Amino acid sequence: MLLYKYKSQTIQIPISLKLRSNEIGNMHYYGSFGFVPGVSYSTSLSTSTTEQYYKNGSKHTPNSDNNDDLDFNGDSNKDGVFEDNYLPVRMGLMVAAGVEAKISGKTMLNIGLQFNNGLVDQFLDKKVSARTNYLALNLGVFF
Repeated sequence: MLLYKYKSQTIQIPISLKLRSNEIGNMHYYGSFGFVPGVSYSTSLSTSTTEQYYKNGSKHTPNSDNNDDLDFNGDSNKDGVFEDNYLPVRMGLMVAAGVEAKISGKTMLNIGLQFNNGLVDQFLDKKVSARTNYLALNLGVFF
């Protein structure tokens, strides 16, 4: 079995609209939605392949021109061809909900749940596809 493991570190800047209720008791409830564009600043690929042309170790950087021989070229019929090209941009749709509770004075505790759904296929290869989705727990204190 051949495994591929991608690691991507991305800077994301959310663009969202937050709708917050009036104070109910000592709490505000909110909902938020918007887009989350991002740019990868570091990507790496590791694999369990034992193919002969994979000589320099089991890890390398995708999209690099100097390691195209590390693309997994399959057999002589070009079956199993895999290019390790990774799209360096990400666009996600974000939906969140949460509660802001008054601790004292103007100090508020924020607890929320956010779902981020990737809209863009992260691979430039036509044989595989991947979308990055995640669920996040947001905790914070506002002064």
